[in-house]
Amino acid sequence: MTRISNQKFKKVFNQRPRMLPHDQVETMTGYRIGGVCPFALNDGVKVYLDYSLKKT
Repeated sequence: MTRISNQKFKKVFNQRPRMLPHDQVETMTGYRIGGVCPFALNDGVKVYLDYSLKKT
């Protein structure tokens, strides 16, 4: 499993990474907890994927 670098994240986004509060997940993403994926999200949700997911 790959972990996020807090330092690199903060450098790019100017804040520490955090999980959405459980009561905001469905409202923000359109999915209930346990079913959130990076596709077909609510309009306006930005998705950032790590280069490690790219096939070599």
